[in-house]
Amino acid sequence: AALGAEAAEELRGHVRKYEANRQVVIEGLSKMGVLPHEYAPPSGAFYMYVDLSRLGVTDSLGLCDALLDDAGVAMTPGVDFEEDGCGLGERRVRISFPGTTDHVREAMRRLAEWWESEKGMRWRGGGA
Repeated sequence: AALGAEAAEELRGHVRKYEANRQVVIEGLSKMGVLPHEYAPPSGAFYMYVDLSRLGVTDSLGLCDALLDDAGVAMTPGVDFEEDGCGLGERRVRISFPGTTDHVREAMRRLAEWWESEKGMRWRGGGA
């Protein structure tokens, strides 16, 4: 049954949802000033790994904690994925988008609103 027509249609539905969600995230990142070469090409996954160093982020853990506290949006800091001491994870975040498209749209709206707020601006260029 897992390989049958019914399962295949369900799988196609998930693929369509992830494609729509990915586009919402890409559009939201673009509005924040993130350029396409600053994230790993999101083909086939429900997450994106984003480099925010050009925008001044140097403390991904602090940024993610503040975003969760201030806006109720969760992202994973790059330090969870990079080798200790390399410094790359401090400037990167992982954005997952497996939920409904409406939830992803709301999360990106909150992220953009927070990013432009006084609280969000403190995280550009070295953290609070």
